[in-house]
Amino acid sequence: MKVKRLQSILLTALCTVFVLCLLAAPSHAASLAKITKLKGSATDTTITLTWEKKSGITAYQVFQYDKSAKKWVKKATSTTNKATLKKLSPATLYTYKVRSYKKTSSGYIYSPYSSNLTVKTKLSKPKTPKATATNNSVTIKWSAVKKAQGYQVEFYDYTKKAWVRKKTVTSTSATITSLASVKSYKFRIRAYNKTEKTVYSPYSETVYFTTTPNAVKKLKIDKVSENKITLSWDKVSKATGYYIYVNEHTKDCKGTSYKQSKNTKNISTVIENKNTATIS
Repeated sequence: MKVKRLQSILLTALCTVFVLCLLAAPSHAASLAKITKLKGSATDTTITLTWEKKSGITAYQVFQYDKSAKKWVKKATSTTNKATLKKLSPATLYTYKVRSYKKTSSGYIYSPYSSNLTVKTKLSKPKTPKATATNNSVTIKWSAVKKAQGYQVEFYDYTKKAWVRKKTVTSTSATITSLASVKSYKFRIRAYNKTEKTVYSPYSETVYFTTTPNAVKKLKIDKVSENKITLSWDKVSKATGYYIYVNEHTKDCKGTSYKQSKNTKNISTVIENKNTATIS
């Protein structure tokens, strides 16, 4: 009887110790707090993730979802609350989640995963465009940007002191019209991609150009002598001087080959409000 009673007491004691051990044992699921405030910023080939810092942890693990394999892949381990993923493709969506872990004497304890975050990389910066101007327009050309679906052309408005969008195109060139003659302008371009989420490239370098003077009109011969010709024409607005070109076909004046008149290369006689010249 005493033996049975002793066995009962020992069994009760063992059960009590076992229950106490269970209560004292750490819960892996709830021992580390879930990662919160996960944010991301992107360039054309990188994504930088940040999140709220947690105390009492060893490090963080960053996972990226692989769409083709349909699984999560660990991409980085960080001891700070920041990680940068590199060698990514431009204008591409990437999805991430983060968890923390703590190394203990008995193994590793992991936090729950953060909420998923999807970030889209940007487009590469366009190379510097080239501009060809006339008296009232400019044609701009540039190299294609990988994965760009279109481009925005912006001119600087000196009156408003702000950049103004002039044109949106899907090709790698644009012509801007209705410009003033002999006026300086500056412009820049950027690329965009609107698949699922709109992203832009950085702006190109700013390009400066000046439109040309208007064409000379009503050119006429006023006087002809044995070895001189006197010409006149309508004055061109904003012009400070004129160059006169002479046709080399002196007999019949046919053809399109012209050369600059030697004695009018700098035509000082027509610089200041004069629109006549004598060729000898």
